[in-house]
Amino acid sequence: MLRAIAALSLALPCLAFTAQDMLSAPRPQAPILSPGKDLALNIVDEWDAKTDHMSRTLYLLNLTSVSEPTKVLTSTPAHLASPFWLSSDRFAYLNSTTLLDTALNGTSIEILTFPFSPSDLQLHEKSETLYFTAQIWEGSGLEDVERGDKAYMERGYEAEVFDELFIRHWDTWRIPGKVWTVGSVHLPTKRYRDMFGSSAFHKFYQKMDAPAYTLSETHMAITVKPAHLNDALHTRTDIYVIPLINSDARLITPHAHGAISSVTFDKTGHKIAWLEMAEDGYEADQNKVRCRSSKSGKWDDIVDERVKSWYRSPTVIEFSDSVGLLLLAEWYGRNRAYALIDRFWEVPFAINGSISSIKQVSEDAVLVTASSFASPANSWMLNTTSGDARQLTEWTKPMSKVQAGELWFKGADGRDVMAWVMRPTRDVQRKDGKVPMAFLIHGGPQGAWEDTWSTRWNPALFAEKGYFVVAVNPTGSTGYGQDFTDRIQSEWGGRPFKDLLAGYHAALKTFPEIDPERTAALGASYGGYMANWIQGHNDQFGFKAIVCHDGIFDTSTSYYTTEEVWFPNHEFGGDMVSSSAMYQKWNPMNHVSEWSTPELVIHGGKDYRLVASQGIAAFTALQTRGVPSRFLYFPNENHWVLSPRNSMKWHHEVFRWLAEWVGVEGPEGVEERVQISGAGRLKDQSGQLVL
Repeated sequence: MLRAIAALSLALPCLAFTAQDMLSAPRPQAPILSPGKDLALNIVDEWDAKTDHMSRTLYLLNLTSVSEPTKVLTSTPAHLASPFWLSSDRFAYLNSTTLLDTALNGTSIEILTFPFSPSDLQLHEKSETLYFTAQIWEGSGLEDVERGDKAYMERGYEAEVFDELFIRHWDTWRIPGKVWTVGSVHLPTKRYRDMFGSSAFHKFYQKMDAPAYTLSETHMAITVKPAHLNDALHTRTDIYVIPLINSDARLITPHAHGAISSVTFDKTGHKIAWLEMAEDGYEADQNKVRCRSSKSGKWDDIVDERVKSWYRSPTVIEFSDSVGLLLLAEWYGRNRAYALIDRFWEVPFAINGSISSIKQVSEDAVLVTASSFASPANSWMLNTTSGDARQLTEWTKPMSKVQAGELWFKGADGRDVMAWVMRPTRDVQRKDGKVPMAFLIHGGPQGAWEDTWSTRWNPALFAEKGYFVVAVNPTGSTGYGQDFTDRIQSEWGGRPFKDLLAGYHAALKTFPEIDPERTAALGASYGGYMANWIQGHNDQFGFKAIVCHDGIFDTSTSYYTTEEVWFPNHEFGGDMVSSSAMYQKWNPMNHVSEWSTPELVIHGGKDYRLVASQGIAAFTALQTRGVPSRFLYFPNENHWVLSPRNSMKWHHEVFRWLAEWVGVEGPEGVEERVQISGAGRLKDQSGQLVL
């Protein structure tokens, strides 16, 4: 079955949307509501390509009138961080470690300077107490962090000693003896307090995901990993409720479960809701809505069947004064807003794309932030009944004229599978009317190509470059039901591969303008794994080029070098001893004898999820077999390429590789041709500075 939805009309030739345009576009964060819900603070970052400088501007949004955002402050991300409201007409923010009390006209006075770097700041207005997360030394207090740091730097050696995992996580090595905690400071007296105290859960090595805690008038709810479980082997987190007047922590999640997120109190403080996964060791299990009440003096479970039976997996939940609960959940490649009263229902929103944040403003209005493939994030006031939306911000107009459509087809086991498809937005066709294809494979693997803005992998940019984009959401993808997500377990090179293959041929059949002799596969993380897996099975596709970013070459060595060991334990049905046959079944290295397609291999030196030796090994395999190949290495990038300048280089090399093997003829098919000057700046062929 083939269903092409959202008609794809050929766009007229236009000025191309480039990587520099994408990276220079404003990057707004979610607005921060004032106590009266009539104003909001909005941070917007912007990168200047000429100076390689990231600036940050804080704007004031008036939610009750039609007016332009008002600029309040401009600085850098390090010196304008973590803003929060002090009252209806004042706010505070961090200038490095100094907290400043600021009026709406931007004038500031110093409140205090922290002896450490705090994060996740939240104010308890009634008690004038500021809460935060921070790292401290075990056995010491918040006031002793500087002294402990000094002693560590002067210890006289560089060696570290570890007795358990994690030893490092994502892109950061753990410092033995240093742990994360939730602290507070009483602003009038500047007295600090460690909310964990000497409690049994005061062993938190991994950085706490914000928000790690939430406040009511009388209590704090903290989400932490149990101290008796190894961080690298478990995803379970628990909720402790702590009275703000003492540290008498009470565990309210003693039952068996996995990860917990998005904990929130209602306005009375008597109800608490959160999202909970059932399976420990699985990061993509379905999020179930849980809700408890303390009216009886204890936290009783009040979840009913209407909540338990909801088949979607929300990522955000919060109480609403009028509709009970507001939620965001992914569905069919978009993030949508939902509400719960007597049932779940979708909040109407006529804007294309995905919603990334939602806050109630009044009984029938919410503040939402949304973006799409073609447009960065903006904010709207949305009527929850009619769906009418009033746009509050327009940081930039849509960056691309790309039109994204849905292609549905039959995949593995006869299941319906969806792909996003995009025609080129400019005329790059050959005389025979054919255009090249960029076949994008997402990571996760429990993730999805969503109609949302991204500065890392942006499908619209490939369409702007002249490629017909096909981005399949195969088995394992989120937003198509939990069963579809779960079916990738122990099937890494099986069902998803079959779905991708079916999507590839469905696209060729449905869109005859695609040139089957000029197709390329590109993917990162799991998509990089799949790129290497396809490399050994390309006789079924016929790709003429491959791009692999931070992918797995050898499942055996990746097991013993990754940090979150619980991940392969779940995905391959056990560890390397108990499930070695499964790791070998889906090991790309075992098919190197079939590798023959030109491949660009990309890897980051600080990627501790999939270490750089995986990329080096893939490049070595290609080179020793005489396969045309190139290795792009970023010493200071992690699993992602975050530096704008490095991202420019990434896009240049990716489009150069595509142009070389499958792509648009002539220099217009390649990102600005650049060379690194002696000063480390990028120049085009005329010598003009472009970075």
